[in-house]
Amino acid sequence: MGNFFGGFFPQPTPTPPAPAPAPVPAPAPVPGVPSGSIVFGLQPDCFQADTSRFNICLDIQQTDSNRLPLYQQARDRWQTLITGHVGVSNSGPLMFSGLTTITGVPSQIDDLYIASSERNIDGVDGILGQAGPDFLDRNDFPIAGVMEFDSADVQLQINDGSFLSTLTHEMAHVLGVGTLWREKGVVQGNFRYIGAQANQEWANIGCVDQLPLNVFNGHWDERCLQDELMTPNGRPGERSIVSRITVANLQDMGYQVNLNAADPFTRNNINNNICCFANRRNLRADGDDEEGGFEFVPLDDYLEERAAKYAAERMRRNRENAPTNLPDGIKYVGGEHMTVFVRNSNGEIHDVTYDWEQVRHL
Repeated sequence: MGNFFGGFFPQPTPTPPAPAPAPVPAPAPVPGVPSGSIVFGLQPDCFQADTSRFNICLDIQQTDSNRLPLYQQARDRWQTLITGHVGVSNSGPLMFSGLTTITGVPSQIDDLYIASSERNIDGVDGILGQAGPDFLDRNDFPIAGVMEFDSADVQLQINDGSFLSTLTHEMAHVLGVGTLWREKGVVQGNFRYIGAQANQEWANIGCVDQLPLNVFNGHWDERCLQDELMTPNGRPGERSIVSRITVANLQDMGYQVNLNAADPFTRNNINNNICCFANRRNLRADGDDEEGGFEFVPLDDYLEERAAKYAAERMRRNRENAPTNLPDGIKYVGGEHMTVFVRNSNGEIHDVTYDWEQVRHL
């Protein structure tokens, strides 16, 4: 199995015919912990395939237990919004392929496995972490992905009330929101969303322009959708809204969803001075790939450079150690997409999704 830094170091090459590592056995119940509660390591329900619903198998590095209720809330949120089973995958072929793990992996992955770790990245502030999918199935649904947080920042985010939104946001990127838009065929060019369901939800709140987004950074437009979860900025204590637009985006990507479980989001949540009206200057939603129109959320120059170099370094190492003998239909994308989140000098958390082609020159 891979180290939990997601392929940071070269993986040993097994010598045939050595057998694959044994899958991790189901853990024994923990005294005093209610059934269904999030625990460190693999969750007990990771070993119980349930094709009646969508399952996220979390593998969490041992840290302070005050993280666990927040992981519980974030996972439960997405398992409420995504209702349909995607598939059960045999984990064996992935175990010698740089699979990011913490404790290990069950013999079968029911829908999605996410490894979550904390390590020292650059100290307080600066880069807060990275996340994204690692392996996809033949229909471009994620099978396994990673969330990694700077150990110097997690407690500070818990203290200021931003860590739950960060967890929920980064899980969405592992699910493919912003990171797999091109693979799923829901965008055209760099600034046009073409998925029918999310566009319909945008129209349903009374907006007559194009749904504004930026495929370059993998988010809805911050100036327009403001407090929606999948805009790139977050503020301490902010309760980010998971709107029907984001849930419909998942539906456009092929997930079965419950739109009625989304948070209320109306035209009052939109900046009506920026978007939602007819004949406005387009926020890059006209398919025009020239620069202009779309205003990027300002990020400190040194931090923008640091985040891009960090993404380039991580993806380059992942590419150098990419698996070459995967089963038919399984794809490795750990060297193709990554979202990096940072704390800007104004105290806001800013999230950028990078593709390899954007940063390969660094």
